[in-house]
Amino acid sequence: MEHERELEPFLPTLPELIEMDLHSEFRSWVTEARHVIPKRKMERDPLFHLKNQISEILNEWKSDAEKESEILDKILTYHLKYERR
Repeated sequence: MEHERELEPFLPTLPELIEMDLHSEFRSWVTEARHVIPKRKMERDPLFHLKNQISEILNEWKSDAEKESEILDKILTYHLKYERR
């Protein structure tokens, strides 16, 4: 994707992974990764994801007023999170 943002590395290196204790460090990292990785996917290209969210709303069987309200919420959320940086 052409507009992807560069993020700080999150994944451990292979030596770091090998050194992790299986039942504490690795388990802790997996728990964290489960929450962090999906957020990073969104942060890499938030405009792409906004477009997909709006597309899903437009495809729903709702009134135009409901769609406009939901789309405005998505746009405002996008603006607050990504455009004000």
